[in-house]
Amino acid sequence: MRRARRDLGFDHRSIVATCVHMRPQEVSGGYDVAMPEETSTEMGIRELRSSLSEVMNATAVRGQITYVTSHGRRVAAIVPVPDGEAIEAQRKSEGTPPA
Repeated sequence: MRRARRDLGFDHRSIVATCVHMRPQEVSGGYDVAMPEETSTEMGIRELRSSLSEVMNATAVRGQITYVTSHGRRVAAIVPVPDGEAIEAQRKSEGTPPA
């Protein structure tokens, strides 16, 4: 049985997509004013698969860093675009190859 959808008057999927692709400075003046006390979190790959859209939104809007773990070991990080770009610029200026 299908559930009846409430008419929101707009396509809610476009808002989520917009939030994910916007830089933090474009959302409410930047995430530095709304930065939560805990700015990073860890989660396993399985948990990430089920909550990827929420993680991406938290990264884009609040600047949250999410460390992805496999068997309890950090293997990757999801970081805000400005942070990733800063890391790339630093590597280029130092001549450091990507990890």
